[in-house]
Amino acid sequence: MQKTSGKGQLAATGSSSALPTIALMSGVATAVGAGAIINVRRRKAAAGTGDGMGATA
Repeated sequence: MQKTSGKGQLAATGSSSALPTIALMSGVATAVGAGAIINVRRRKAAAGTGDGMGATA
């Protein structure tokens, strides 16, 4: 068995430092999209679409 000096560097994993920013922006985009869908459905339910589905759609 060989002994090592313990002075080496860890291998680079290739992970980008922009990953947390990308993840945050995708989360924000998902939340905005969900909010828009909920807003449109509430407006349609309040206005009465006349399709018989009501607020359950």
